[in-house]
Amino acid sequence: MEFIKKIVTDIIGINEEQEAIDETKEAKEVEELAIKLRGQRLNWEKRWLLADRFAAGNHFETWKPGTNEVGSAVFTRGMNVRPIHYAVRTTEGTLNNLVSADPRWKVYPHGLAIVQDEEVKKLKLEHARKTGVYLENLWDAENIREKATEMIWNGLKYCFGVLEGYWEDGKPRVRAIEPYDILFDPTVKDIRDSSIVIKEVSVPLNKIMANQQYNENKNEIKADGKLSSSGFKEARLAEKHGGKDTGTGKVLIYEAWIQNPEGGWDVKHVCQGKILFKGHYDWARHPFISWKLMPETLLQTSWFEGLIPLNRGIDITLAQIEMWVRSAAVGRLLKKKGVNIERILNEHGEIIEVDNVKDAVQWLRPPEIGATPFNLLNEFKSFIAEIGASAASIGRVPRGARAGFKLVESLKASEMSSIQHGVRALEDSLEALAEVLLVLINAFCDRPIEVQRRNMIFEIIGSNYASGFSANVPVSDVDFGVNVEISSGLGFTAEARQERAIQLTQLGIIDTRTALEVLQIGGDTEDIARLAMHSLLAAVMAAGAIWLNFAQEQLSNITKK
Repeated sequence: MEFIKKIVTDIIGINEEQEAIDETKEAKEVEELAIKLRGQRLNWEKRWLLADRFAAGNHFETWKPGTNEVGSAVFTRGMNVRPIHYAVRTTEGTLNNLVSADPRWKVYPHGLAIVQDEEVKKLKLEHARKTGVYLENLWDAENIREKATEMIWNGLKYCFGVLEGYWEDGKPRVRAIEPYDILFDPTVKDIRDSSIVIKEVSVPLNKIMANQQYNENKNEIKADGKLSSSGFKEARLAEKHGGKDTGTGKVLIYEAWIQNPEGGWDVKHVCQGKILFKGHYDWARHPFISWKLMPETLLQTSWFEGLIPLNRGIDITLAQIEMWVRSAAVGRLLKKKGVNIERILNEHGEIIEVDNVKDAVQWLRPPEIGATPFNLLNEFKSFIAEIGASAASIGRVPRGARAGFKLVESLKASEMSSIQHGVRALEDSLEALAEVLLVLINAFCDRPIEVQRRNMIFEIIGSNYASGFSANVPVSDVDFGVNVEISSGLGFTAEARQERAIQLTQLGIIDTRTALEVLQIGGDTEDIARLAMHSLLAAVMAAGAIWLNFAQEQLSNITKK
């Protein structure tokens, strides 16, 4: 008996040892893959660091290949070159223009056209409506507008932005990820097209050890203080936070999503050459979505980077004009070598002391600057303004626009015409994000989530777990799709709502009392449209009743005759 136990123990020990060898090999492969992907975009990360430093006011820095470090341009002595934040302000204006749109998730049921049973069709539509209400709640609870703004800012400043959907504390959540921290195939136009995605995250060691899946004897992880495997990001963080102890007590983890040839995604969390956690998800896509401004690969010259040369031209031109003003104000002197001059300004006026003969110093005429540098400066500004194209982003109101609703619509048309491609890209990204959230709910939501919105109270649950509960809305990406509708935020101002309610009242579509109620409670155009539809249906039904009564009277008269 003891002999058999020994054999079993030996077999288990051999299996565990082989498993450890296999996992070490897998961990090494993930780390080597991360190093390879990082190396394929080193030149881009250099440019990101320079963009970061430019935004912070370091406008005349370049990369020195010889020393592999950042260097600064050297200017003529006495030339006071200062940063003029024109590119930053223009990029901020473009960001504000993009996020001024009002995205809305509209959920629709899949396969509704093939449903024959009217009751089933009605139920599917009701479930889609309630799922849409839940997504509206999630939009506010997760502050997705702010996170989408961060994604767009990263896209404008670097070249792409990324959002991730994840599951935590029994609900789907969303976070923005810096471009430094996400690795993928550098040739793709959308991160969803990459078969490998590796996210880096620096987390406190005690958080890892508190995870139930962590095996202290097996993993033996120690704090390394690393914040990123990117030397450029670490240099940036050191500049911003001014110390080396920012990563104290933290470890760097690679979260690798690798597409399985047989379907789904293999997920591995690797730290210090060891696999902490791993799993497999039968999902069509990973939970990362991206946004970029131009229809090129994700690694592209960013909007902000394209403004940097023009901004440098403005900085230098203004510095040169300042030198001319100083020369014109105080005059120019030509002196012989070895002559000492002291200029004194006091209550007696201006005194110039010279310790040599009189002709050792000669006054020169002030230089004439002319209009050329000022014209050049205006050209620089106009170039940046044209790149920033939107009339709304640079504070101009279209000519001929009148006050009220017409002004709002003019601004809306102007902003949409200038950044239409960016807005459409945002639509696609938010639709992909909603799909990720539906996938997460279907996969992990095993307990009902209560939803309250206005006068509605209901519960949702993942479709995989719906059979164990009753009276819940089953949610999955298979059952529902999401469309994003984006309208200008200008269309939802108080003035626009008032004007629209007045127009609907004048057309007789809604009555005056309804219009006043909508405006008083701060309703939006959707509320007005819904009330208008109800009023229109009521009017149609009333007209139908009048026509039916008339027809009955006519029929009665004919019968009597």
